[in-house]
Amino acid sequence: MAVEGAKPERRIFKPYAKISDHSSAEELLSFEETRSERLRTRAVLVIFVGLTLIACVCAVSGIATNPVAVRILGGSFPIGPITIVTGAMTLYELFAYRLLSVFVARRVRVAPGPRIVNILGEIAFVTAVLWILARRLSPEVALDSPATFIYFPFIVLSVLRMRFAFPLATGILGAASLAGLGMGFFPPGRADVDFFTALMPIVGKAALILLTGAVAGFVADQLRKRIENVLKLTDERERVVSIFGQYISSSVVDKLLSQRTEFEGETREVALMFLDIRGFTKFSGNRDPREVVEFLNIFFGEIIPIVNDRHGIVNKFLGDGFMAVFGAPLSDGSDAHNAVLAGLDICGAVDRLNAEGRIEAVRIGIGLHWGQAVTGTVGSMDRKEYTIIGDTVNLASRIESLNKEFGSTFLISSAVESVVRGTVSAEPMPPVLVKGKDEPVHVFKVL
Repeated sequence: MAVEGAKPERRIFKPYAKISDHSSAEELLSFEETRSERLRTRAVLVIFVGLTLIACVCAVSGIATNPVAVRILGGSFPIGPITIVTGAMTLYELFAYRLLSVFVARRVRVAPGPRIVNILGEIAFVTAVLWILARRLSPEVALDSPATFIYFPFIVLSVLRMRFAFPLATGILGAASLAGLGMGFFPPGRADVDFFTALMPIVGKAALILLTGAVAGFVADQLRKRIENVLKLTDERERVVSIFGQYISSSVVDKLLSQRTEFEGETREVALMFLDIRGFTKFSGNRDPREVVEFLNIFFGEIIPIVNDRHGIVNKFLGDGFMAVFGAPLSDGSDAHNAVLAGLDICGAVDRLNAEGRIEAVRIGIGLHWGQAVTGTVGSMDRKEYTIIGDTVNLASRIESLNKEFGSTFLISSAVESVVRGTVSAEPMPPVLVKGKDEPVHVFKVL
């Protein structure tokens, strides 16, 4: 709301955009461009500092006025003007580097406009140096000597800007500047024309500068695409892991990424497994917290890989147990079989842990049911979780709790037993009423 008499807000960084912790891959890539731009500016700054130091050394040592050098160059090297130009560009690049460092620290990305201005400034510097050399010495020395190669480092370093347009623009401006100098000092129709005073060799150099800019632009564009693909893949992988938790296996993550699976709400046929450690409340109450955590880490470190290997996903940890799902978000068509085999493997793993003495001897209870459930991601923009909802979930939990009543370890519902009948030995238990059900539930004890 506007306040009467208040001064309008001044936005110093109006042409720039802030990068947040929840930025997309494209926004993060733009921020990486800023960091890469700073690296490019640092390299250019080193070049200008080096040129300035060389110019100062030449001025102090008198090399520029050495008779041999004067005879070779056809005149005294304009060390003073060159030093002034390189010194000015050093200060300019130092300012740009410091400004980019502020942007990087504040996680701000630079808009294209200032980059174009920077290209104009740097190419203008190179052109100014060549013009000074042409005026103080001779056009032949300036435009036919290796001095024209000074355009190329700026074109090569523009690859770090990671966009096709910037190296190409650098090449176009460099080529146009050199061609313009050539036409100015060696106009068409000049009478005393030889190889060193002809315009065509200079135009050829300009064409080579333009071609180099185009090639550098292609490299920059390919570099950007590769980095963008990596960022998108990383972003998608982190999104999958954030939804399912760090205990999801890498193979499942790869399958989800390859299939571009969406996690919107849908109804699926799934097998739900509930696992509980018997007597854990009493166990944890008599132990040091570090012992409890160490026990759980060893226990789940053995059990979770079993679920993953059987194509299941541990969906929730429930303190001293967990809920695992088979058939969502991926299914291989054998979800009930996979769940039963996982349960048998878990029972064997717990027996092995008890026998080896790696953990204090414990008993577990496993309940398994197969049926339809609603699956999908639930949560906010900051945190989402893949959730399974429905009567199948509730009944699987009730079946697991029946292990206490029957003194069993592994119970499955009649729906699961009908699918795995003939492949797994199971003993029918007396029908029992459970909470939320009007009719008795038929369960089987897996032998």
